[in-house]
Amino acid sequence: FFFSSRRRHTRCREVSWARRCVQETAADILQFCHFMLNKGGLKKDAQLSKLDVAAFLLSAIVHDFRHPGFTNGFMQNSGHELALLYNDQSILENFHIAETFRLIYNGKDCNIFQKNVSG
Repeated sequence: FFFSSRRRHTRCREVSWARRCVQETAADILQFCHFMLNKGGLKKDAQLSKLDVAAFLLSAIVHDFRHPGFTNGFMQNSGHELALLYNDQSILENFHIAETFRLIYNGKDCNIFQKNVSG
């Protein structure tokens, strides 16, 4: 799943600088979250379970998954197809999570909710 999500981060169509920026930001956020969990003491202080930690790190990876390089406001004002799809409500947030679940359920060996995923 993680390698597939990295490849999919690079499939933004609109602008190449945004594509690189989002991919690098995902890696930075993941590294920061890992640091906070371990060196920052978050895992111990908050008594996080393994599932909590996995959810936290997964959210760091997909928080801007396949970001098109525009803001919610721009998408609303320009009548972007995603604004219409999500009825102008948390457009990018809905898009990121929808694309994440699309990858999880349709990607080869990406369904992290199954017990026996190979790879």
